[in-house]
Amino acid sequence: MRCTILLALLLAACGDDPPKAYDDYQQCFDDQTEKGMLPVMDAILACCLDHPIDGNRPVCQGAVPECINFLTVNLNQVSASPSEVRMSCEAYIVELEMEMPPEN
Repeated sequence: MRCTILLALLLAACGDDPPKAYDDYQQCFDDQTEKGMLPVMDAILACCLDHPIDGNRPVCQGAVPECINFLTVNLNQVSASPSEVRMSCEAYIVELEMEMPPEN
């Protein structure tokens, strides 16, 4: 599972084109799952980390509870199960911390 997530992130980072921007999170998620054929958790991570949503990136906040709240508001309830949301948020925070280490 983690290999799939890392592979998706690496592939997104290796492309020549900048990440596609979206007006809202659901549009990004739908594009990633329907056109990009990503599994739910990988699509959540890609939209949280890689794609500007309404001009902002990353968008899923800075802690697991905030991420869950963000996705509860911005992602259709039928798009992902609560456990998929929680696990995606946990992976998102790990990736976010790797990209943006805490300031000293």
